[in-house]
Amino acid sequence: PFNLAANNLGAQISYVPTRDRYTGTIHAEDIVAQRGTDTAVHSRLDATLDVGRNTANLLSLTLQSGPSSQAQKTVIRISGAVNNFAHPDWQFTMKGAVDAAEVRAIAGLRGLEAGTAQLDLSGHGANSQFLIDGTARLSGAAYRTGTVHITNLTADALAHVTQDQITVTNIHARLATGGAVTGDMRIVNWMTPPPSRPSRPAPPAAAEKGTIRAQISGFSLDSVM
Repeated sequence: PFNLAANNLGAQISYVPTRDRYTGTIHAEDIVAQRGTDTAVHSRLDATLDVGRNTANLLSLTLQSGPSSQAQKTVIRISGAVNNFAHPDWQFTMKGAVDAAEVRAIAGLRGLEAGTAQLDLSGHGANSQFLIDGTARLSGAAYRTGTVHITNLTADALAHVTQDQITVTNIHARLATGGAVTGDMRIVNWMTPPPSRPSRPAPPAAAEKGTIRAQISGFSLDSVM
């Protein structure tokens, strides 16, 4: 089971007659996320919003988690907007760092032991069409499963996501002890709808397909075992 709770939650909303809009702030001093009996992740959230009759702007949202004394902790900053609620179009930007230990605790990825991911994403869309582009850099990563133990892994990649495909290119992963992996990944028709009911037959949708290409060089068994 997954549990989520917010403690010391506060919100302030004001109406601005001259602009015919509502402005507001939201503050949560302690958001607690926990999967089963795993270590709970404590976060703090601050957000500023501006809402009109047909628009909503997330001026800023900052999510921080981890002990304040910790050198590397999760800090995510997001802004965005939605226009035309009847037929919405949206846009957003997200930048920040995500701590691997907190990803492990929330997502249940047991082998993930350490690391920090730096993210820089932006996107926009309308109706069923959307586009998201971004970069990711992983540093100081460690992963253990069975007899395999990877430490001090650094990786970079570019991501491009649309309603039709997911593409991750320029993947470069390196171990401090030597060795590298380069490659790319592509998944098409990833949003293919489930099969329709027999009473409502529909033309068959294109099947989801994925391709991974990788080149591995310079690895020794001693570096991962």
